[in-house]
Amino acid sequence: KGVLWSPGYFASSCGGAPISVIRQYIEQQQTPGQVENRALYPRPEGWGFTAHRIKSAI
Repeated sequence: KGVLWSPGYFASSCGGAPISVIRQYIEQQQTPGQVENRALYPRPEGWGFTAHRIKSAI
């Protein structure tokens, strides 16, 4: 009710990226529960955000 599409999954093309680059990207992804200290800052251009790593004091 009142939504443009139903809940589900999103899939997208990787364009012309070589399979080795895609495989490396997937392998470097974190598993759920692994969270790095990050903060989001507005981009200088004013469009979107960029993630910066926060150095942990621990």
